[in-house]
Amino acid sequence: MYARENSEHGNISHIQQTLESENKTWQDTLYKFYFRSNRLYKQIIYYGWRFAELHAFKLVLLIMVLASVLKVCAFNVILIILVTIGLTLFHLRKLINSLTLIATGLYILASMCYQLEIAKQHIVEKNFFVKNCSEIDSNMSSIPNDTVKWFGLELTPNIDRFIGLYILLTICLTFDAIVRYRQKHRRLLLSVQFSVHLVENRFPILFEPFALKNMNDDTYEFDIVNYKEADEGICNFLKYLVNFIFYRFGLEICYITTVIVVSIRLDMMAVLYAIWLGLFLVTSRRFAQRIWLCYIIFLIISFPLQYMGTVGAPPFLCF
Repeated sequence: MYARENSEHGNISHIQQTLESENKTWQDTLYKFYFRSNRLYKQIIYYGWRFAELHAFKLVLLIMVLASVLKVCAFNVILIILVTIGLTLFHLRKLINSLTLIATGLYILASMCYQLEIAKQHIVEKNFFVKNCSEIDSNMSSIPNDTVKWFGLELTPNIDRFIGLYILLTICLTFDAIVRYRQKHRRLLLSVQFSVHLVENRFPILFEPFALKNMNDDTYEFDIVNYKEADEGICNFLKYLVNFIFYRFGLEICYITTVIVVSIRLDMMAVLYAIWLGLFLVTSRRFAQRIWLCYIIFLIISFPLQYMGTVGAPPFLCF
């Protein structure tokens, strides 16, 4: 399909013979240079959009985690929960993007409104959200607690730096939507152009990203680089490695990541991770497959709870 598209309905065998023939005139040399440059350009565009389709959403999740880690506040609990859902339920990509865009937009708007003079007069100067919590020890002075700052809003002379990551997150969300729309529109055009029904490959692979649907029995034919073709050359081996490195070595990569987390944290959560790691190492892959869902549920619950524990309770509760 890719070859048919980039040959512009020409005779592929004739073009290949022309490229392999000797140059008789300078026009032949110029034609070969133009065709090869054009083919390279189309390959870059083709695989660039496919790479963005596969990993743009992961970039969005990464920026959400970075924004939450670099600025610990109650608002970012929403982002952490959305990240957890997005990592486990990848088919909810559109919903996660929409909710993230709404939450981020409201936070940016609230942060900018908080810098206005009216907010300074009626909220900041009057300590509207500040509560003094008396300690049990009478010798200790009362400690002011700002609930607004706990939520994630504060006065700053550099508002661009304060909300910079959230603006970047909004840009990435927009880019992800553009990529999804472009790829969907392109498949529709190719389906009409070649009189076939093209859908996205259900496997998250970079090379050969299309699945050709058989209209008779609704089955799909996947043209991917398999393990036999991987031995034919370095190029096919690299394609196979890019497509299936995590499919083949995903469990080992998870083990290495868990070891890194345990060695960095060195706390009670690290002990729990180490127990899970030891359980996986001493059992077979079949048993690990059975308990893997339990491990995922443990991560789904522990990840937001750890961040909530870092944020703490609202200051007005005086905990």
